[in-house]
Amino acid sequence: MAATTVSAGIQPMLVRYFMSSSVFTVGPDLTCEEALRQLRQRAFRRAPVVENSRLVGVVTERDLIRRLPGTPAQASTRFGEEGLDSPVSRVMTRPPITVRSTDSLETTALLMRRKKIGGVPVVDHDCLMGIITESDVFRALCVILAFDEGCRVLIEEDAGPERGVTDYVQRASQNACRVRSLLRHPRPEGGWMVYVNVVGGSIDGFVDDVCGPARRIISVEHEED
Repeated sequence: MAATTVSAGIQPMLVRYFMSSSVFTVGPDLTCEEALRQLRQRAFRRAPVVENSRLVGVVTERDLIRRLPGTPAQASTRFGEEGLDSPVSRVMTRPPITVRSTDSLETTALLMRRKKIGGVPVVDHDCLMGIITESDVFRALCVILAFDEGCRVLIEEDAGPERGVTDYVQRASQNACRVRSLLRHPRPEGGWMVYVNVVGGSIDGFVDDVCGPARRIISVEHEED
């Protein structure tokens, strides 16, 4: 069973709406020491490597730390004796994993999870457009689920015939409410956990209508909470 997400009145779930367009980059000839200093100065964990306006790789703080003198990784690498004096080109990941600005957020998040990477450069027609990171994906989740407004209702559903999204939308409409977002996720023991964000109308009426033998209200949080 897979999770179901429904949202309304928000930005489309495309990379271009959540990526960071202002990108800090480094050159391939920059020393690892200087690249590490610049990353830490800006509190970044990774940087695209650009040469002649073209993306040629990605370097992370972890890549650079491995060059620190005395670390096992530094001692075991072919160019270990150079340490932090070696150029970024020696430690960067190439070719870099990239996404397009028109790619979906879901596909990008799955790619990052599968590759175990915390950020991906966004490239359109060989041009670096931005970067999307774990923080951007988390911010997108907050926007999609509309955490910043309305009433947030968490419901536990027993296993059985699926009631689906339509049932919640209808019950909200009957109480002059509007479902802004809804997420259903299967519980390991069976049944579902359902998150519903509703706005307007009678929230108490919606909660009363939803509650029943097969549905239990876990929490109700209003915007002012």
